[in-house]
Amino acid sequence: MAIMATANQKDWDLGPDGLHQAVCCDVVDLGIINTTLYGPKHMVQLRWQIDAIEPTTGKPYLILARYTLSIHKKAMLCQRLESWRGKQFTDEERKGFDLERLIGINCQLQIVHVTKGDATYANVQAIVPVLKGLQLLTVEKSYIRVKDRVQEPATTGGWGPRAAEQKEEEDDDLPF
Repeated sequence: MAIMATANQKDWDLGPDGLHQAVCCDVVDLGIINTTLYGPKHMVQLRWQIDAIEPTTGKPYLILARYTLSIHKKAMLCQRLESWRGKQFTDEERKGFDLERLIGINCQLQIVHVTKGDATYANVQAIVPVLKGLQLLTVEKSYIRVKDRVQEPATTGGWGPRAAEQKEEEDDDLPF
């Protein structure tokens, strides 16, 4: 059976730009990716569900951001995480920080639409702590983590029945 690609692709709904409350719903290890500027880098993708609802699905918009897997003080991931948590990493934390601790943690995302050539992207410009007093978001129950998916059809975007139950994490005094 042929797999046909056409130029008549539907425009992707990026969702709204601006400041949005969000909850981290997934951390995806992308492995080694050859970047144009810096060569091969170990990359990770953070995924959030925001407080805005996609009209066609009735589900929260899914926002993605890709970072080099590093918490060196000059790394963008480190800068974003320190802004999110409101404090710098200690030397001990820099020895190894489990990014999966981010799943279920709320924040606010500054989303900016950026156009490059004919394509427009929703970029995460900043990550800051959620305002005190706001009702916290939870990960939509039907979202399946990338690592738990049997297969990912292009049309589901990660929504559907769970492939595997997620473990409940113990609460901590620190958000992550």
